[in-house]
Amino acid sequence: MHRAQDVVYGQDQAAQMRKAPGLARIRAAASDSSCTVLDQSVWKRTELGPVLDLLTTEGSTQRVYVDVPIAAVVGLTHRNFSKALTWRGMLQDLHGFGWDERVIDYCESEIGHQSFPAPEAAYELKLAAYGGAVTCTNGVHRLVAAVNWLGATQGEHAVLRKVSVWYRPTDASLVSALRALEQQGARLRLGCARDDAGIRRMWFIESTTAHRVSYFHVTPGRCTPIQVGPRWVAKARAWAGLEADAVHFVSEWFDIPPTVLDTVVKDAWIDAQIRAPRYEAPLD
Repeated sequence: MHRAQDVVYGQDQAAQMRKAPGLARIRAAASDSSCTVLDQSVWKRTELGPVLDLLTTEGSTQRVYVDVPIAAVVGLTHRNFSKALTWRGMLQDLHGFGWDERVIDYCESEIGHQSFPAPEAAYELKLAAYGGAVTCTNGVHRLVAAVNWLGATQGEHAVLRKVSVWYRPTDASLVSALRALEQQGARLRLGCARDDAGIRRMWFIESTTAHRVSYFHVTPGRCTPIQVGPRWVAKARAWAGLEADAVHFVSEWFDIPPTVLDTVVKDAWIDAQIRAPRYEAPLD
C-alpha cells in the first residue's frame, strides 16, 4: 500500500499524509472511553444473509435524511480490513491515510451529501435501515471512525447527523412472533429452500431449545408452525412444494442474533423522523 501511495503522491508528501493526526485523535479518545457501544458486535451483511430483508416489508421503502443513533448500527458491507468484531477493535486496523483534522469535523457535522475529506474516499456515507437496525452500504471506514469518535466524545446516545438512509419498515407481526420464540429461550435460524430451477422459494425458521427443534414456514406477516417429515421421504419425493419436505432442501441457515432482532424492533427513532422530517428529502 505504501508503495502505491508513494507513486501517486510522491514519497515526501505520502510520508506526511501517513502521519495525518485525525485518526490518532480518534484512537486516543476511544482508548479512554467507557462507551458500551464501542464494544458491540458488528456483523458483515453476508453473515446476516436475508435476515433483515425478511424481518421488514419492501412496499414502503424510501430514502430519507435522518439522524442515526450509533447504537442502531449492526452491520457493514465488509470487514475486509480487520479481523476484529467490534467498533473499537476495527478502529485499530484503519490506515487513516491523509486523515487530517477535517475528519473530526465531518464526524460531528450534518453529513448529507458531502464526501469524506480523505484522498481515497468516494461518495457520501450511505446506510440502510431495516426497522431500527442499520447497516452501511458505502463508507465503512469512515463509519468506524465516526462511531468511535462520537461514542467516545458524546456517549452511547450519540447520533450520526443527517445521513442518507434507505428505510424498510418492520414486519411487526413476524417480528413479534420471532421475539416470542426467543423469549422462550429458542435459538433462531432462517433458511431458504429452492427448487432445482431456482424459481420456487420457501422461507423457514428453525427454533432450537434445550428440549426440541421446531420449524415454521415464513410468509409476509406470518410465522406458521409445521410438522417436518422424514428426510428420506422428502428426498425421495424431491421437490413437491410441500412445506414438510421443503425444509430438507434448505442449503444454508443464517443465525438471527438476538441483539439484531431486538434492534430491528427499536424503530421509534426513525419512525418519529419519518412522520416529522428534520431535513428535506435527498435528491435522487
